Amino acid sequence: MAAAHADRQLDTPWQSAETRLIANVTALQVERQRVVNEAAAMQATKKSSGWW
Repeated sequence: MAAAHADRQLDTPWQSAETRLIANVTALQVERQRVVNEAAAMQATKKSSGWW
């Protein structure tokens, strides 16, 4: 019974850390996609303006 109680005590901090990690990974993925889209837009602008 004591082991089950210890497991429950670990669950909440672990779930909280997991939630934060998932949120951070998601935010990084969104930011990466934004940077990729921005770079693609800049490249398209350069090509259409005749720089290359």
